[in-house]
Amino acid sequence: MDRYTIQQQDDGNWAVLDQQKGALIVDPMMTQTTTRLSAQALADLKNGLQPRRQEKIRTRLDAIADLVRRLRARSA
Repeated sequence: MDRYTIQQQDDGNWAVLDQQKGALIVDPMMTQTTTRLSAQALADLKNGLQPRRQEKIRTRLDAIADLVRRLRARSA
């Protein structure tokens, strides 16, 4: 079972719930109206199912650097 799950609030917004603490997670980047999709993305991030943005960027930069090395080797 995942530690962080999403829960619909009485006002129709969605929130992320910490199952171990029983408390809602407050993300300062989110606005007052939280959609189900943004709440699920935060829950996935907290559960480790989605890599952090910096990790995604690092992977892309490594792929680009590898491509540049291969192109330079081919032209030399």
